[in-house]
Amino acid sequence: MREGARLHRLLQSLAADGVAERHVSLAFSHMGVDLWVTGRIDRLAPGDPPVVEEFKLAGHPLAAPIPEHWTQAAIYAHMLAQSESLDTVRVRLIYAAQDGRTVSAFDSVESRGDLDRAFRVAAEPFCAYIAGGMSWRAARDESLRGMRFPYDEPRPGQRAFAAHVRQAIAAKRRLFAEAPTGIGKTSAALVPAVRALAAGQTEQVFFLTARTTARLAALDALERMRARGARLRSVVLTARELCCPHSRELDGPFQCAMTDCPEAVGFFDRLAESLPGFLLIENATSEAVAAMARSARLCPHELSLSLAEIADVVLCDYNYAFDPAVQLQRVFRAKRPVTLLVDEAHHLDERARGMLSASVTTDALKASRRELGQELGRKSEPYAAMTKLVRAIEDIPAWGAEEKLDAPPDTLMPAVSDALDQSLAALAVSRLPVTHGLLRSLASLRTALASRTIPFAWLIRRSGSDKKKRVELAALCLDVGPHIAACTAKLRGCVFFSGTLSPLPAIRAMLGGDSDDALLALPSPFPSERLLTLWMPHSTRYQARQSSARAVARSLAVFARCSPGNLWFCFPSYAYLEMIRGELIQAEPGLALVEQPRVSGGGAAAARQAFIDMFQEGTRRVGMIVLGGSFGESVDLPGGRLSGAAVVGVGLPQVNLEQETLRAYYEERLGDGFHAAYRVPGMHKVIQAAGRVIRSASDMGALLLVDDRYGQDEYADLLPAHWTRFTRCDTDDELAGRLRSFWGESL
Repeated sequence: MREGARLHRLLQSLAADGVAERHVSLAFSHMGVDLWVTGRIDRLAPGDPPVVEEFKLAGHPLAAPIPEHWTQAAIYAHMLAQSESLDTVRVRLIYAAQDGRTVSAFDSVESRGDLDRAFRVAAEPFCAYIAGGMSWRAARDESLRGMRFPYDEPRPGQRAFAAHVRQAIAAKRRLFAEAPTGIGKTSAALVPAVRALAAGQTEQVFFLTARTTARLAALDALERMRARGARLRSVVLTARELCCPHSRELDGPFQCAMTDCPEAVGFFDRLAESLPGFLLIENATSEAVAAMARSARLCPHELSLSLAEIADVVLCDYNYAFDPAVQLQRVFRAKRPVTLLVDEAHHLDERARGMLSASVTTDALKASRRELGQELGRKSEPYAAMTKLVRAIEDIPAWGAEEKLDAPPDTLMPAVSDALDQSLAALAVSRLPVTHGLLRSLASLRTALASRTIPFAWLIRRSGSDKKKRVELAALCLDVGPHIAACTAKLRGCVFFSGTLSPLPAIRAMLGGDSDDALLALPSPFPSERLLTLWMPHSTRYQARQSSARAVARSLAVFARCSPGNLWFCFPSYAYLEMIRGELIQAEPGLALVEQPRVSGGGAAAARQAFIDMFQEGTRRVGMIVLGGSFGESVDLPGGRLSGAAVVGVGLPQVNLEQETLRAYYEERLGDGFHAAYRVPGMHKVIQAAGRVIRSASDMGALLLVDDRYGQDEYADLLPAHWTRFTRCDTDDELAGRLRSFWGESL
């Protein structure tokens, strides 16, 4: 685009006469749709008839004009003919090289009638499309105004939550809501949001999740609304590499080959032909989008993005709204009236920090440099730029193996910028997988270096010998609040909700809220006497794990022996899980222990579901999972499928340079860095895991917390208020007695 703009200026400057950038406009009506079309003619040259010139960049001669380019020039000529009452206009399409040399030119005198017909060929289908959208919205709004709540009886707390969501949208404000398991948060958020569509308070609803599995509840809620008469178009967005039909054919990291992909070349032509049929499918799930894409030979990811522009509800990951590199610009940069519903919002701080932070290693830079040298030569500018960046990073003074820098060196910004620009230029002429994979990191580093509103810490790690030195440079985002605030400032309401969002005032500040944004904490809708919460004060600190492993295992064995049905045991790490597993086998050989699968990629979803399906009513299995993983939340095992859970430890994040840097930042900003950087995120994992136990009003279950720190006020104050039966057990016999008393005849 920069080269094209430079060419336009060059050609316009070479002309002795004529008017550059001549503004033209036209009003047009069709099918009840009024269009106002505007544009700028690259150059209007004098003549009889006048000459409309359109410039395009080309590296080689063309046998015929590209149809889209000719149509653009013809529409400019039509607008000129209409405004100047001209019978004919000469249309000239000029293809030129970067130096201004003409490589192809096409010239034709067109009559006013022919130009009018060319304009209508483009404009009338567009008007029909707009009219169809207006007709759909009218039918949708009528159905939503008459839609009943998707459940016969709202659960306790649902009405209050829905009322606050409705108010946040009407006031265009943010709402931070903590709503325990069982309230029905998804429906309580979606129903007022879609009703706001009919009220004209918003044009689109984005339902954002941290995990793919969390979208299932939203899809179910939408289907329940449709069953009650609602007409809603929804689409699920899936990551490009997960839905690409060619991804399995690639060796190495995924790289989209859009320029020669058969599903991408000619995409918009085939989309226009197929879109009327696609619009009849109101529930565009990932599977439905894939089927549509196959039927029309379209890129499924690009198809889902096109459908997202016209959908009423879009279900997607956080990154489509908050990640600068992935953000759906056609929606959020266009500043359309959009409402965000951010589910599992306790994840957003960590996820957004990952989006904004960046790191690069000299190993990766040198691999890219080798690739550039092989493709373009070692004397090329991209090779030289990568060498300069490697040296800029290797020359950073550092005293230890890893440390926080006071500030990045002045040489870093020009080196990063040059390497990024030269890499982009190289990708324009050759496919370079290694360099392509590095672009995101370089772009994020440059953004961090240029940031004036978001604080970053610069971390450096060194390893290896002088001859084989490896240096990692990282920009760690310290505060995501300003970025999230900027992303949500102009929206039509933004609701952050989760079962664990305490302490609410602190979370609001961390996620970019201010004192005008509402806070809502709802009580549990379930009877407190149906949950027994027990605590055993074994030390599970890292230094004590080996010595306390046998005692912890014995208590867990008692918990399993004195509980009916299935249980989940939750651990802070795989290593600790394996340690206790060995002790459990010795303490209680008959236990049916099932460890969570460690599968990633294409088979992860199936393995995950197979694990969950093992826990059915009538079975007695013990699932062993890791806190904070895909099984620690967004898993629903209602009824008799899960009788209890034991959480071993307090879920503290691992101590490392990044976490300690965050701790120091929060210490300065909030006065208690350990609480914000370690204790709060750790206890969020604990509460999420414990939330798997009671999922409905008829559920009954026991929860065992194993760690002496639960007796400290700093930890106990973060536990949910509805855990009223929080009882300490000092011996295994006491634990067994309380469990037998609670379960009674169930044992």
